[in-house]
Amino acid sequence: MKRAIDRFILYILGFIFLFSGLMKMMDIVGTSLIIHEYFNLVNLNFNKSFLSFIAYFLSVVEFLSGLFVIIRVRRYIWFYVLASMLSFFTIITLYLLIYNPISDCGCFGEVLKLSNLQTFLKNLFTFIGVIYLLITNSKESELFKNKRGLKIDLSIILIFLLAFVSIYSVIVKRQPIADFSDFKPGTSLIRADIESNSNEMETLLIYSKDGKMFEFTIDNLPDSTYTFVDSKTYFTDNFNRDIIHFSIVDSLGTTITDSIFDNNKLVFIVIPDISKINSKEIDGVLSLGSDLFNLGISHSIVTGSSYRAVDASSRRASFTPIPIYYSDYKSVVTLNRSRVGIVYVYDGVIVDKWSLRSFTSKDLQEIAITNPDVLLTKREIGSNLFIQFLFLGIIVFTIVLKILLKFFDSNYGRKEELLAEKL
Repeated sequence: MKRAIDRFILYILGFIFLFSGLMKMMDIVGTSLIIHEYFNLVNLNFNKSFLSFIAYFLSVVEFLSGLFVIIRVRRYIWFYVLASMLSFFTIITLYLLIYNPISDCGCFGEVLKLSNLQTFLKNLFTFIGVIYLLITNSKESELFKNKRGLKIDLSIILIFLLAFVSIYSVIVKRQPIADFSDFKPGTSLIRADIESNSNEMETLLIYSKDGKMFEFTIDNLPDSTYTFVDSKTYFTDNFNRDIIHFSIVDSLGTTITDSIFDNNKLVFIVIPDISKINSKEIDGVLSLGSDLFNLGISHSIVTGSSYRAVDASSRRASFTPIPIYYSDYKSVVTLNRSRVGIVYVYDGVIVDKWSLRSFTSKDLQEIAITNPDVLLTKREIGSNLFIQFLFLGIIVFTIVLKILLKFFDSNYGRKEELLAEKL
């Protein structure tokens, strides 16, 4: 009975960590944003590249911990890895439960959002499960004992590590493998639709004068002697403050979120940090802008950089004649994860997203002539099929790998017994 219970707990723990790592890996930029919020709690600030590396590293460790626990590759060692991570995460989530500085832990990426209480209970029970198995089973017990040699297991671990290192740049730089963000395709960006989520929302416009910064609300704007710098929009109630609201302003600080959607067909060229893009990307944006203009499609650049940062980087002149609008960084990077991204919006509803590198002339023609409902349906069907095949593939891969390793273990054990008999 104990053996069955132990195996049940082991597989549950393995699949939780495998699933958690995979979900984080599907949207590394989103995971890095959550990690950034954690670092902000202790006043630490790191650049985006380092945060992306930390997000990817954490995702890989969780995924491999779960996988190797399930297929029996040095289980005992990986259980100590799990115990170390869970002891840290449980303390962190207890702090979140008490003080509520962040409403979503990001444990399962954007796919599954848990409250702080649910997160704490999940970490507490998984930690108890890990400790229970470590205390009631020795290293040489049937649950943990390895028949394979250390060199074989190290080779398996090394192969997986090299595989994840080789795909690092692809995973980090591309769009989410599957989009579960607040601004996924099918989401309305119209103010009235978003405001229905909360009655307590505020947009602050940041202006400068005589070297000092000032914050104003939309209903209380300063005179022309002030210079617009940036904007930020947030929910003032604790429950909804991490829900992202899409609000954009022009170079004068005027909110144009409502009026911009007067155009039924609209393309946003999304640039989270306009100072980071290179000359090749600028040429790509200008070429796309020219194509959109020739097709009569309304388009504009939306950036998370401040008005001052755009001027400082001399980017405003580089993108003439494409208009540049501004929003807070978190909204922009949620709208599109790419360094330079493209978002097609129809009647205020997001239809599809691309990175500039993946956008083709075929995509442009579909925007021009294809019914947006057809494109949205095609996108949703493709995304759903991909997710289903991904999960099925991971399950089949894990089962096949476990069977192969079990078969190898049995042959390895027989050879060891024969060798012992000869001696």
